[in-house]
Order: sequence, then structure tokens, then C-alpha cells
Amino acid sequence: MIKINKMKKFFAAFSILTIVLMTIPVGNIIEAGAIALKISAPSNYNVKEKDSLSFTLTFSGDIADIDMINSDVALEGFKADIEITGTGNIRTLNLKNVEGIGTGKRVRISGGIGISSTGAVSNAVNSALFNIVAKDSIAPKLVVSNPNPSQVYVGGTVSYVLTFTDNVGVIDIDMIKQDIALQGFTADVAITGSGLSARTVTLSNIQGSIGGGKYIKVSGGIALDAEGNVSNSANAPVFVIAEKPVDPVVPDPDPIVPDPVVPKPNPEPEKEKPTDWIKNPNTGR
Repeated sequence: MIKINKMKKFFAAFSILTIVLMTIPVGNIIEAGAIALKISAPSNYNVKEKDSLSFTLTFSGDIADIDMINSDVALEGFKADIEITGTGNIRTLNLKNVEGIGTGKRVRISGGIGISSTGAVSNAVNSALFNIVAKDSIAPKLVVSNPNPSQVYVGGTVSYVLTFTDNVGVIDIDMIKQDIALQGFTADVAITGSGLSARTVTLSNIQGSIGGGKYIKVSGGIALDAEGNVSNSANAPVFVIAEKPVDPVVPDPDPIVPDPVVPKPNPEPEKEKPTDWIKNPNTGR
């Protein structure tokens, strides 16, 4: 009888325990105290040297605290300035001024940054691989053509063609009249052309002393490439202000010849009048 009672108590206790276990979600039993860290893809898989890239770090699970410092970030194969921002379960890892050109770079985040209520800690994690590429440091190049024409009279016109080139391409040309300095003369300046390769500078009504050594100086910084490099300044080839020749006197091919002057015949000399001569009132003789 005693044995039967013990068996009844055992089965009753087992039934109660089974009911209790069945009422607890299985997920809670498995996940209780767990915490996980994930890292996003890099913001740029081909970052340029001296530029920046970033990652997003996401903590999930039973998080009681997140304590992350710069030394928790290991840079593999490169150098950078580390900055960690954000609150809550998300942190942003900013890597600035990256150095170390090459492929296969990555970031490793230490384990133990996140802590659960039961003392469990977050996992370590590696980022996807990325590359650091050389930054373009070649500036756009300005070349100024020969003057057209190379010799001009006072009041005349000369033009130059300005050509801009770049190894990866010019993205902007911003040119105004103040970018042209006249050396040794004065003139009216006009700039024409569009696009990302050339401009024409026309100098009209040129005034200055007779002689050579006249030219223009073009300012730097007119053309811009994608990396922020700007074009050089340049002095143009010289032109000459020549003295305008005096037009020669050309003889008239059909000159007007005046009629010859025919001398009048001398009048007959008057005869000596007699002493008793009296002037005829009608003829005067």
C-alpha cells in the first residue's frame, strides 16, 4: 500500500513538471542569455587611399550592456583613424584617412563587447574583404595654342585656343575674363566654347607699343577633375604688334593735262601822232 502511494506521488509530480515545461516557449529555453553581433558590408569595396569607409554593427539578443572602444577594432592590412558612434543596439564604425594600397583588407571586431543579463558575451566577427586603391593625384593639364595670327597691327585681332586634358577626365571648366591677364597690351577679351575640353580666347581692338613680347597669362584652377585636382596656369606664346606700313603714292594712270596756254599776239605799236592830232571821241584814237 505504501509503495502504491509513492508511485502515485511520483506520477503526479512528473505530470506537473511536464505541464510546466510545456508552458515555457522552446525558443526562450534555447536563446536565454544569448547575444549576437553582426557586421554590415563595407560602405565602399574599393575605397581610395586617404578617403573613408564605414560599417554598421548590430547587436541582438538578451543585451544588458555594450561596451566598445577603439582597441576592439583590429585593422588587417591597413591603417586608419577609428571612430565609433551610435547608441542602443547599433554602432557605426567609421574608418577615416585609410592607408595601405592593396586588396584583401578587412576589419575584425573583438568578442565580449556585448553582455547579456546572464553574463553571456557577444561573438567576434570579421568584415567582408575590401580594397584600398590609389587616389588620383594627377591634375588636369592646360595647353595654350600659338597665337592666330602671330603678327597684328594696332586695332587688330588675335585668338588662342585653350585645351584641357586629364587622365581620368575633366568634370568642370569654369572660366571668366578675369582669368586672362594681358601682358604688354590692352584689348577687348571674349571667351567662347562649351564642353569639357576647350575654350577660345579672342582679343580684339589690340592697343600697345610696336614690337614683340605680347602674350596672355591664363590663371590656374579653371578645370577640375573628380578628385578635386585643378588645372595649371600657363603663359601663351607671344605675338607681335607690327607697324602698319604707309601706303605708297601711286601715279594717276590717266592724269588730266591742262590745255596749253597760247600767248596773245602783241598789239601793234601805236604810230606817232602828228602834232595837230585830236582824239576821235568815237574811237578813242
